[in-house]
Amino acid sequence: MFILNLFVGVILDNFQIIKEEMGGIRMLTDEQKDWVEIQKLFMKQIPDVLVKPPNGFRNLMWRLSKNIVFE
Repeated sequence: MFILNLFVGVILDNFQIIKEEMGGIRMLTDEQKDWVEIQKLFMKQIPDVLVKPPNGFRNLMWRLSKNIVFE
């Protein structure tokens, strides 16, 4: 059983090393890895869309629809 666990561990370790090499992460320094992670976080962020209220009667209806009663 020990030999089987050792064999599976070596296979998984080699797979992880190959996966990192293909992604290019293994050749980066720690600072570069941090930079890549920060860039990934920035790409996941979705900016908020600012909606300007309309004029006149539409403004009244817009404010009414944004009221807590309609939530």
